[in-house]
Amino acid sequence: MLVAATRGGAVAIAVGLLLAASPLIAQEPDWEPPQPTAGSDDWIRLDSDEWLRGEIKTLRGDVFEFDSDVLGVQSIDWADVVELRSPRVLTYTFLRRGVSTGTAVMRDSIIVIRDGQQEAQYPRSDLLTIIEGPPSEWNYWSVKLSLGFIGRAGNTDQQDLNTVLMLRRQAPRTRLNIDYNGTVSETNDVLTASTHRATATLDYIITREFFITPLAGEYFVDKFQNINPRWTVAAAVGLFLSRRSSFEWWVQLGGGYQSTHFVSVAPGDSEEESSGSVIPTTSFDLDITGSLELSFNHRSQITVPDTDGTTYHTFALLSYELLSFLDLDTSLTWDRVENPRRDAEGNVPKKDDFRIYFGIGIDI
Repeated sequence: MLVAATRGGAVAIAVGLLLAASPLIAQEPDWEPPQPTAGSDDWIRLDSDEWLRGEIKTLRGDVFEFDSDVLGVQSIDWADVVELRSPRVLTYTFLRRGVSTGTAVMRDSIIVIRDGQQEAQYPRSDLLTIIEGPPSEWNYWSVKLSLGFIGRAGNTDQQDLNTVLMLRRQAPRTRLNIDYNGTVSETNDVLTASTHRATATLDYIITREFFITPLAGEYFVDKFQNINPRWTVAAAVGLFLSRRSSFEWWVQLGGGYQSTHFVSVAPGDSEEESSGSVIPTTSFDLDITGSLELSFNHRSQITVPDTDGTTYHTFALLSYELLSFLDLDTSLTWDRVENPRRDAEGNVPKKDDFRIYFGIGIDI
């Protein structure tokens, strides 16, 4: 009986101490990282009250990239970031106040940026982009190169080479895209395919959703489609329909001038054809999984007032990340000429060309 009473008393005392201490536990303030100092890491707090330590990489639209010390580079929806502390010098672009460079603290929807002894406050809602480091060409550029090759030897000697090159320059308010997609094929030392397309677009970001393209151009050659070459110069307006970390989608509507030179033509046909064009475009980047990404672009060039010269181009690139800089790529290209021009021998090229390639991609 004495033992039972002693045990019962011990339990009662333990329960009492726990109940007495519970208000103190509930009132204990939430943990916070140390105040940022020169040379220390960046910190961000998510809406789940979790803190991440590492380095802020970029903010583009609603996509915030953060290099966590433990988790690696993470793409996070900007709406999920409720606080940040950065002792590093970064470049911040605001909707109405231009560009500011310095260290920063964000809390309660206010961003405080310190540049030396000067301090400025900005509303979070005005923030358009964050770029790592001070303004510098080195921080603006990125490169993607993908190479695909198919070879056969024996009764048939065949070599197919596909090259995809993507250059990107993303400055605080502008975006420059330069792309090249080329395919060359030979069978028994005879050229069987030769297609080359180079495009360049310059976008100016107006708001988080709206942008304009004051200048865009394309150069296209495909002798087997009887095109050598086709030039297009255009301008457009664009709208971001989604800018989330896993899905970015935008559409454009443009107008321009198109000039096509033909390799050869039937007697009496013109060797050159020029017209105006209406150019609707849609593009998206989709993160299917953490390692698998799909990029898609479709563009129509509708000639006016005569639509016989209308062309279509679709390009899709599926990339699987093997290493941080190395991808396994699968590309699909579809080109269509609505009304192919017959050549001097009376041959009419087919309307549609499809190409699919597997290759290795390098990200720089």
